[in-house]
Amino acid sequence: MSDEILDQLRAIVGEANVLTGADKAPYEADWRGQVSGVALALVRPATADEVSRVVRLCDAWHIGLVAQGGNTGLAAGAIPDATGTQILLNLCRLKAVRHIDRPNMTVTVEAGCTLQHLREALADAGLLFPLSLGSEGSCTIGGNLATNAGGAQALRFGNARDLCLGLEFVTAQGELISELGGLRKDNTGFDLRNLMIGSEGCLGIITSATLKILDAPDASLCAWLGVPDVEAAVALLALCQAELGSALSSFEIMNRTSLTLVEQQFPDTTVPFLHDPAVGYWVLLQADARGPAIALQEQIERLLELALERSVVADAALADSLQRAKGFWRIREHIVLAQAKLPHVVNFDIALPVSAIAPFLARAAKALEQRFGALKVVNFGHLGDGNLHFSVHTAPLQQRAAQTAAVEPELRALIYDLVIQLHGSFSAEHGIGTAKKGYLSHYKAGPRLRMMQDIKRALDPKGILNPGKVVEQNAD
Repeated sequence: MSDEILDQLRAIVGEANVLTGADKAPYEADWRGQVSGVALALVRPATADEVSRVVRLCDAWHIGLVAQGGNTGLAAGAIPDATGTQILLNLCRLKAVRHIDRPNMTVTVEAGCTLQHLREALADAGLLFPLSLGSEGSCTIGGNLATNAGGAQALRFGNARDLCLGLEFVTAQGELISELGGLRKDNTGFDLRNLMIGSEGCLGIITSATLKILDAPDASLCAWLGVPDVEAAVALLALCQAELGSALSSFEIMNRTSLTLVEQQFPDTTVPFLHDPAVGYWVLLQADARGPAIALQEQIERLLELALERSVVADAALADSLQRAKGFWRIREHIVLAQAKLPHVVNFDIALPVSAIAPFLARAAKALEQRFGALKVVNFGHLGDGNLHFSVHTAPLQQRAAQTAAVEPELRALIYDLVIQLHGSFSAEHGIGTAKKGYLSHYKAGPRLRMMQDIKRALDPKGILNPGKVVEQNAD
């Protein structure tokens, strides 16, 4: 049977675009090498019509289909299972920037286009797509939408969902639905676009999107700030919002452990104020505006004067060149890469009301100390929208307990329970995939989970789209 299926797939996308054996292996594991599976084949369609035909084939044969973009995800949502029976559908050949509509301020782009390529194409026209991610060189627009990616500028511009005005997608039955008009107002029934966004390829496969764009800013300023503690960082955020208004694009926070790790793993990197005892947390701030650069600079200087007067900033460095601004951002982005090199790290992608962030960190530190003793905690993220990347280094526990499996579930339950008590989310921007599926069933049990299962069953009755991810379908 598998030979017949492979022959039919080759007839759709061509011999060179159906990979089997060792050729597909690089696509079957996540980028960190922590999760892997085995696919029957990797298929690379080049058009939405080819995607539709592949889905129809899988529907006819009842074969599971896992959509994949740049494979930069952190929840194992684009990895096949271990059965060797699923098709891995890589969309990176659908990479065209189809149309820039300047009067409508939209761009229509295919799902396999990388975020970096889109941003560069728009920059050449003096335009901006304001989704900003550290993985932009590899991540794709389809994956950004399928996971409702957030990133460093969500504070000002929102998540991927907020930047999307239209979708083209393929249903579980292989039907192609195209709504790429880029309308800002359309109340003609249920919003299928927003149903697809964030569904991780479980309800349909995104092939193209129409996205909001902006005129590129005339001025951008970046500042690296040392603050006494997390309470001061929260107070500084409020001050920035009051003084800078809509010019405030990013407000990133990092603790000492995260930045020490960067200096250790990247020896040519020097972190400003890292060894200043008056500094407990570090903030990376970016502001962008239309108009003269001098006006924005004066706003930032006034902001820093107020912050120093109110003792919410202990030290500050303004980027006086594009190169230095990139250097500040490189430090922030290196945190993820530095952690990826270490064993025994339990990562959390959580969201909280900004007002609950300081209480959460205090309670988490106390609870971890009481239960596990002294552990290193890497804490960084997008403070402006309440998204923290909170990671616990469990190496000391492994030396004593010798079993990661015995430590991680208890650790996750401790942190997630605290997050839920403070009205937060256990998955802020990375999605559910398989990594958090059990926690979704636990924390969303009841009518919310049943409704998600019912939607999955209604749109994908055979369960072929990304099976085993996010939710299971309700039984008949």
